[in-house]
Amino acid sequence: MEKIYDDILKFYFAQGFLRNINKNFRRQFTGINRTEKIRNYLAPFVKLFKQEILFQRQQKQYLTTENLKGKTWLFFSTSNNYNSLKFLTNELKDAILIGFGASFGQPNDIHLPFHRKAFYLWKYPKIRRFFKQHYGHDAVRFGDFLFNSVGLYEIAYKYLKKYQPKCLILANDHSERQRALLNAAQRLDIPVVYIQHASITHFMPPLDFDLSLLEGQDALDKYRDLGRIKGKVEFIGMPKFDKYLQFRKTSETITNIACCTNLLDTQKEIEATLKQLAAHFPKCQISFRPHPNDNRIFNLPDTIAVSTKSETSFDFILRQDVLIAGTSSIHLEAILLNVNSIYFEITALEENLIDAYGYVKNGLVEKAVDIHNLIEKIENLQQNNPPVFQKAKYYNAVVGTAYEGKSGTLAAKYIHDFLTDWYQ
Repeated sequence: MEKIYDDILKFYFAQGFLRNINKNFRRQFTGINRTEKIRNYLAPFVKLFKQEILFQRQQKQYLTTENLKGKTWLFFSTSNNYNSLKFLTNELKDAILIGFGASFGQPNDIHLPFHRKAFYLWKYPKIRRFFKQHYGHDAVRFGDFLFNSVGLYEIAYKYLKKYQPKCLILANDHSERQRALLNAAQRLDIPVVYIQHASITHFMPPLDFDLSLLEGQDALDKYRDLGRIKGKVEFIGMPKFDKYLQFRKTSETITNIACCTNLLDTQKEIEATLKQLAAHFPKCQISFRPHPNDNRIFNLPDTIAVSTKSETSFDFILRQDVLIAGTSSIHLEAILLNVNSIYFEITALEENLIDAYGYVKNGLVEKAVDIHNLIEKIENLQQNNPPVFQKAKYYNAVVGTAYEGKSGTLAAKYIHDFLTDWYQ
């Protein structure tokens, strides 16, 4: 059992993710002070009570043999996952979306009761000893995160065994719930398909699915560096981009400037950067898109347009002429829409987080070294704003091919062929 949890949490411990992010970002996973850690240790029991009430009232009615048995499960744990998998409900006749109790998706979506993991927390001491032997102080420092992960495998195994899905499809290769489902499915001989939903970094665990549908060569090259690849691999591009291909921008004018941030950026530096851009480009519309999980309240001039959480990244980009972001996969989405993008670290990053997706290294975008250089690059684009979408070819294999705009259909074909072979 300890080795199963070691695999489930590989991204966080073995790959060193928790050690290499700043405290603001780390707070999503583990407390950064004693009070937060105590709260996190109590959280599974509070959630057990609260979410069980919600589950009984709203979700249990959909968790039935008729709805689940023998179906293709599309498991999501974030809105990005949801948007990356939803297309398959139209492409595969038996595909259903499965959540974990959070409010992503639709009210009648089926959810697995992962909150019941609290019933298995008695296993924590033994698992913690194993992690302490292998990861030393990290097992103590991030013990509350480890505590909150115990029981995920048992819940995944219980419901996969009970309902025996035809296939499990995941849009995430590293998060704890997805890894728990992967490990349980492998032990039950249920085929697992992985669909890449964002660019890959060196923190990811090795690729170990029965079928992996990657966007392009960049992802495959990075996974090869991470370890031996298991299962079959195919390139499909980015299915969630399909419906936006027709809106690819052709205008060369720069009148809308967008700044996108993530949880690695500090509030003070975000506000300062946006105010400087607004002051320097008074005739341009400055727009701001914080990370969807960012709940901070920003003090910004009224002239700055702030994106809502319900707006997709592609819908936001369509309103822009140039985009600014740090370590974020939104760069690739902008380039696909033919919107020039500039890499700029609003907040200085740890060395191994700089250009984590290799966008600068691989020539997808240019880097601005400071705010003055950023302003200079924007001014240069106002004079000359060339087409850029072809730069995405290394990251998205179908760019410029007959399959561009048909990634969803291509993904469904590969899944159908794979499952036909599996069950022969």
